[in-house]
Amino acid sequence: MLYIAFVLGPQAWPTSLCLAVGTVNYGYKMAAAIALREKEAAAFAKDSADKTTNIAALKKAIAAIEAGAAGQFLQTASKTMATLQNIIINADMRSADRDMITAFLSQGTGYAPQSGEIVGVLKQMLETMEKDLNEITLAEDGAVKNFEALIAAKEKELDANTGAVESKMERAAEVGLEIVEMKEDMDDTAKALAEDKKFLAELEKDCGTKEGEWNERCKIRAEELLAIGETIKILNDDDALDLFKKTLRLAHSA
Repeated sequence: MLYIAFVLGPQAWPTSLCLAVGTVNYGYKMAAAIALREKEAAAFAKDSADKTTNIAALKKAIAAIEAGAAGQFLQTASKTMATLQNIIINADMRSADRDMITAFLSQGTGYAPQSGEIVGVLKQMLETMEKDLNEITLAEDGAVKNFEALIAAKEKELDANTGAVESKMERAAEVGLEIVEMKEDMDDTAKALAEDKKFLAELEKDCGTKEGEWNERCKIRAEELLAIGETIKILNDDDALDLFKKTLRLAHSA
């Protein structure tokens, strides 16, 4: 874009600068939005993975207790046991329920006959966790859709703005070409004007010369007319007429 602006000249610089700045701003905003979305997605992935693991552990424990295999479950499911212990520690529950579940998980093979109460508490916890997982999943799906819609809208906006700016750049190029042509026309006109002024000066000089020559001719003509008038006047004089007649008689006598 900056190269195009350099080629087109200063008239295209403001438009190209707007396009460059707009593109940079768009890049910053999109980078920020993407970074935020990635952070939210990572948080969701961890939260949903934790909840999924906890739900699986609760389901195993409930199934084992309901099947009457709680003792075997407590002895063999070490990983699930660790998950259940972590759930009980961090769960928002009554102290009595926490103590009961903790005692159950700690007793090993000696299984207290409280399975009904334990299963009830575990199922309530399972229901709450499944509800939480469903809610955060729906929220994540909504966030993904909103993000995709935002990206699509911004890309559409950028395309529209880019198209508008490119159109203005094309117009700027056309105007630049028109300006160059106008400058060339102005240079040609200036040269023609200089030639016309030179011709006018020479014409005025020639006119001055011709006028002088004409005035001189008019003066000579006036003098000639004056001389002819004087001659005619002399010829029309009586004395001149008598002299002319005498001259004619002498010419005939001879």
